[in-house]
Amino acid sequence: MRIPVVFLLLATAASAQSLPISYEFSAPLAEFHGGAVDVLGDLDGDGHPEIVLGAPGANAGAGQVYVASGATGALLATINGDAASAAGSSVAAMGDLDGDGVDDFVFGEPRFDCIAVPFGSATYLPCDPPPLGVSQTFFRGRVIAVSGATRQTMWVFDGNLGAMAGRRLERLPDVDGTESTRSASPASGDTTAPSPANHRPWSRPTR
Repeated sequence: MRIPVVFLLLATAASAQSLPISYEFSAPLAEFHGGAVDVLGDLDGDGHPEIVLGAPGANAGAGQVYVASGATGALLATINGDAASAAGSSVAAMGDLDGDGVDDFVFGEPRFDCIAVPFGSATYLPCDPPPLGVSQTFFRGRVIAVSGATRQTMWVFDGNLGAMAGRRLERLPDVDGTESTRSASPASGDTTAPSPANHRPWSRPTR
């Protein structure tokens, strides 16, 4: 079974009920393709905005994020998530974060860095391989900012243990006077809004 993600070409409000389909994406059911979608600026210089969309179920739960041409639907970039991290559960266009004149975006990996707590123990264990007798699992999660020009990671915001940071992302206006937009990621007990001005450059985090 395949579920399409459909985008309509919106011409005028008066004709909105009978618009033709410009193009569509489809993917296997388990990928949850298009569960999160946002509109970027023009990344390829054709004068049309692009689309960023997530498929958190792709690659056996690692997830993927796709950037597609808004004019043709052609795939411009694919970003692979870390193992079992559900990358692409959320995406958000952020405007130009690094001053290069090209819009950037963020995406969430809410199931990144899983910790398991066995029954009767205060010891944290990795979830892979699954330990026996696990009573509860916790996910830190993280938010990753990506350059629209290069598709490279610019910075990473790591959630606290159990926060599942990156479950949902929204663009906020400049709230701290740095002239940068922010991304808010509601999380259990963790309401910090990641800011590109004060979060670390990309490096693989360690537990």
